[in-house]
Amino acid sequence: MIVGAVLALLAYGASEADVMLGAGASFAGLLGWFVATRWGAALPRWLTSIVMVGAIVWTLARATHAEALASTFTGLLAALIVLKLWEQRRPREDGQLLTLNIFLTIGATLNDNGLLVGAILLAQTPVALAGVMLHHLRFPSFEDPLPLPRVRVGRAFVLLLLAKSVAGFAIAVGIFIFVPRGIGGDQLGRFGHVGLSRVSGLSDSIELGRAGLISQSQATVLEVSLRSADGSPIGGENEIQYLRAMTLDEYTDGRWTRTPAPGDVVDLDAGQRENMVWPPRRARIIEQQIRVRSMAPEASLPALLSPVWISWDQPGRLRVDQGTQELSRRGGAGPLTYTVGSWAGQPSSEPAPRAAGVGFPSERIQGLAREVLTRAQIEHDPAKRSVDDDPAAARALESHMRSRRLYTLDIQAPRGGIDPTEWFIFDAEAGHCEYFASALAALCRSVGIEARVATGYVASEWDADKRVYVVRRAHAHAWVEVHAGHGRWMTYDATPPADLAASHDAGRGLMSRMARWLDSLESAWASGVVSFDQVAQGRLLGQRPGHAGPVERGLLWLRRSVLGGRSGRSTNTADTSGEWIVPTLSIVMGGAMIAGGLVLILRRRTSVGHARAQGVLLTEWLRLCARQGLVRPVWQPPLAFARVIEGTHPELGSIGRLVVEGTYDARFGGRAMSVDRVRTLRDRMRGLFSDARSGGAGALGR
Repeated sequence: MIVGAVLALLAYGASEADVMLGAGASFAGLLGWFVATRWGAALPRWLTSIVMVGAIVWTLARATHAEALASTFTGLLAALIVLKLWEQRRPREDGQLLTLNIFLTIGATLNDNGLLVGAILLAQTPVALAGVMLHHLRFPSFEDPLPLPRVRVGRAFVLLLLAKSVAGFAIAVGIFIFVPRGIGGDQLGRFGHVGLSRVSGLSDSIELGRAGLISQSQATVLEVSLRSADGSPIGGENEIQYLRAMTLDEYTDGRWTRTPAPGDVVDLDAGQRENMVWPPRRARIIEQQIRVRSMAPEASLPALLSPVWISWDQPGRLRVDQGTQELSRRGGAGPLTYTVGSWAGQPSSEPAPRAAGVGFPSERIQGLAREVLTRAQIEHDPAKRSVDDDPAAARALESHMRSRRLYTLDIQAPRGGIDPTEWFIFDAEAGHCEYFASALAALCRSVGIEARVATGYVASEWDADKRVYVVRRAHAHAWVEVHAGHGRWMTYDATPPADLAASHDAGRGLMSRMARWLDSLESAWASGVVSFDQVAQGRLLGQRPGHAGPVERGLLWLRRSVLGGRSGRSTNTADTSGEWIVPTLSIVMGGAMIAGGLVLILRRRTSVGHARAQGVLLTEWLRLCARQGLVRPVWQPPLAFARVIEGTHPELGSIGRLVVEGTYDARFGGRAMSVDRVRTLRDRMRGLFSDARSGGAGALGR
């Protein structure tokens, strides 16, 4: 029981992506179990009841405005388990603890479908099964207030546990593989959509001026495969790709935000391509296949600059902002694979008008920008400078920031009343990517160059075996996009390249290799188990697109044969998947129930005759013991009771032990006692009954 509680609490910590939370809860539970069972200093029931009521009230209050309901209620279950471990272990509390362990482990999978939670769930299955079996062996009723007796586990118990675990695992695998996916998934609304806890997505604002250490989580967010129009792969060990998610173009008091703008919204089916813009003829298109580990129900879609078309593997609602070229999706949570084609062409050579009203409210920053452009022999006055010279001016400002500041993940906050961007440009010695991006955008705007901050991911970690970029949470980045005329934007990054590459380096040591190996396992689990959908199922079962596979054809034949289905019905999967599942499952479950009932009837007929005589003997022996004032406690097994009274009533205890052993053999082993032995034991019991009547109570103990 305690092992199951620890596994459940560890699963809770893993689902919340907080190892210390799970370890701390496990330690508190172990301490309570040790104090309550070893020292006998369990907490009083009234105290734990008050704490439980408080935890339930707090959970209900939090659930009214919490978005992650599963996380809220799993926290309540974890608190209840810890409290139960501090209570005295009685039959009722033992059963409640077992139930809480199972529910918390299942609830953890609603928070996180990751490999660690899956491994804990797999380990919890035989542990919970063993707990249920031991629970039934330890007591026959909830009514007895005495503590639970110990039960020794033997070879037969282990073999039975192993057999049940293997059978349960085989049934679960069969259901996982063969039962059609996606049927009834929308009947429970949003509750039925379960995704991973590590959800991709970036904030729609940047707030500078806060001190702290930037997170370097190595959790994988997505994988990116790049190909040219002819199918040849793009990318390599030393090539960096910028996957933009959103752009920020408004700056106020150290905060970059987005300008609200209407976008085109379309419903996009799985496999359907949506064209957003038409690039020039012979334009170079880069195709990106991006597989996200877990997508939030509503999130931005990172992609290369200038997307022209998109498609994905699941239906959803696509939103396209033509001004900022941002892509976002609303749909089911969980893994998602989408493909984007982006235009890799150069800006048009035709003259383009400069946007009016571009600037930045800082005279010091404007003065520095003019000084830098003057040294680079570029006109600093936007009224005199050609728009075609804006990219070169932005490049000069980018070089200035790269050479003047260091990159760091630990940033200090400026003094109160000082603009964070101005503080970084003139006073700070180092900063992270958000400061570099803000500084470059401010310098560009101060001299009339239309610039904005872009946020997303930097794809720099190359997997040579799979020929994909692996993008982690630590690869989140901010840079600058500069308008180059005619709706075309160019990427600029003021963060020093060497420092950025060093911070994103996966490492070559033993720990780094082990981390990558574990991440490969996580990726295989996510793609092979969590993302196992209708397409993967059909591929595994040999099903061709638009046709039923061999398993489904067999079930359709069974349906037509048994239920009289129409012979002319098409075997197309889309036409039949929702129709054959209910009758087929009904047939399978009904057949299983009938077969199980027949087996039980046959076993009962063969064993009832063997066990009836022994059952009568056991009842008579217990009545004889009661006449002597020896009443068996409800929690004590009959055999243990016989051995206890054998010390004070040798003859009565010896007969009882033989009767109980014979009853156990007949009931559980199918080995009935011989007729002569039954007659002998009955005669001995009748003799004892006569002695008891003649000698009075307690005569059998002499």
